[in-house]
Formats: sequence, C-alpha cells, structure tokens
Amino acid sequence: MHEVLPDVAETPDRRGNGIGFGANQYGAGGRGIAALSVHRAHVNVGFLRGSELPDPDRVLEGTGKRLRHVKLRSQEELGARWGALRRLLEGARDAGGG
Repeated sequence: MHEVLPDVAETPDRRGNGIGFGANQYGAGGRGIAALSVHRAHVNVGFLRGSELPDPDRVLEGTGKRLRHVKLRSQEELGARWGALRRLLEGARDAGGG
C-alpha cells in the first residue's frame, strides 16, 4: 500500500479489524481511497468507489452500488495479483479517492 500511496493518511477501524487509506475512509464523507480488512481466511483490499474503476484484469468482486474489493487468500495470490491491484490503487488514487 505504501509503495503506491506513500503520503496517504491511515485510519484504523478497530471494530472492523482494518485500516483505511485516505481521508474519512470509515467516517462520514467517504473520501477514502482503499481499505484493508482482515478476515479469518483472507484479506480484502476494498475500494470505496470500486464500481467506477476500470478493471481490465477482472479482479474486483462485489455487487454493491459503489464498493468493490479484491480478496486475497495467500501471499502467493497477492504476488499473482499485484500488478492488477497496483493499477486499481493507482486508479483510485488518481481519481481523488471517494
């Protein structure tokens, strides 16, 4: 995350076991860029405006009006999807967050 978003503020979400990247990721206003949420069997990299991001690699999941995520089940999967994930993070960053 820091490789693509080196100057973005981090906001912990202790109830949701995650970290938001960008202003007000978890608060009112929703101006965040991305979020990491930790689950028992995977980690989600979420995008508040993911439905608006180009996804030529087709790695985004979710059916919400705006929110989309990339589910990572292993470090190997992260390595295999890093290029696509990096492009999504750059796209979200360049779009100005949420």
